[in-house]
Amino acid sequence: VAQGAHDLLLKLRRLAVGRDRHAREDQFQSYDHFLPHYWEHRTDRLIFVDALTSNHSVAYEEARGLGLRVGRRQVMVDPSGGEAAERERWDEAGRLATERGEAIVLAHGHPLTLRLLKEYVTKWEAAGIRLVLVSQLTR
Repeated sequence: VAQGAHDLLLKLRRLAVGRDRHAREDQFQSYDHFLPHYWEHRTDRLIFVDALTSNHSVAYEEARGLGLRVGRRQVMVDPSGGEAAERERWDEAGRLATERGEAIVLAHGHPLTLRLLKEYVTKWEAAGIRLVLVSQLTR
């Protein structure tokens, strides 16, 4: 397992495990030891969405292998490119949702993003597209 994915899974473990929060990380270097003791009966409540920030990402496969419900983002909305660029991303989200029947979009709570999202939700609803919880799009 790539070190980045391993680190991510350790962070997920910290979030998921209600007991033994102070366990040493070196106790979890082996997934054979890690999984039976700490993830049993807990994976049904976890959802992992891979942001795909790298084309070398293995996190989706690793999370799925751990039994988590997983998804991959199809669109990343970033306000740093300005309004025109962000509108392109929201348009892409609507197009993908129409073509595929679903689209997972990740966005930051930036004022521009929130303003445009309100506008696009109105357009999408008129076109029969509705927003749902990410849990409805993970498998």
